[in-house]
Amino acid sequence: MSSNKFKITVFILLILFIITFLFTLYFIVKSADPSKLNPKVLSILEKLPFTKNLIKETNSNSTLLSKEDLLKQKEDELKSKEELLKQKEEEILKKEEELSKKEEELKKLQAYIEEENNKLENNKKAMKDIASYYELMDPSSAAKIFEEMSVDQVTKILSNMKKESVSSILSSIQPKKAAEITKKLGNL
Repeated sequence: MSSNKFKITVFILLILFIITFLFTLYFIVKSADPSKLNPKVLSILEKLPFTKNLIKETNSNSTLLSKEDLLKQKEDELKSKEELLKQKEEEILKKEEELSKKEEELKKLQAYIEEENNKLENNKKAMKDIASYYELMDPSSAAKIFEEMSVDQVTKILSNMKKESVSSILSSIQPKKAAEITKKLGNL
């Protein structure tokens, strides 16, 4: 009888050991990532009926998780690219604003330059007209008037006259002033 009791006890212990082993194995497989298991162990576990479905389920769960991770990663990448695009768009808008301001400044500057050129052209025309009046005068009369004017004014008028008229007028001006005028004419 004692032998039967011993056999029953060993059998119960053996069954308890197997159940404990199977539960332990179940939780290990359930918590482990099958892709990280040794291929030999994985092939053995796939042959066992109770772990076969568990491995498939864990594989599909890990695949879903990895797809979720990939989607999350792609979403994060898209968000960062979107932020970068917003920054670039803001930079472009600022540059466009700056360019518009520069363009406006250039238009104003161009208008100012054209206005100054017109004034200069008008002054040149007026100076040529004045020079033509003095060319028509007697050289000694023109020289008397030039004696009363500044060297700069006389130089501007003479620079618009014919050489023959200039030489006739300069010969009638006092030598000292004629020398100053000649120097100024030489620097033009």
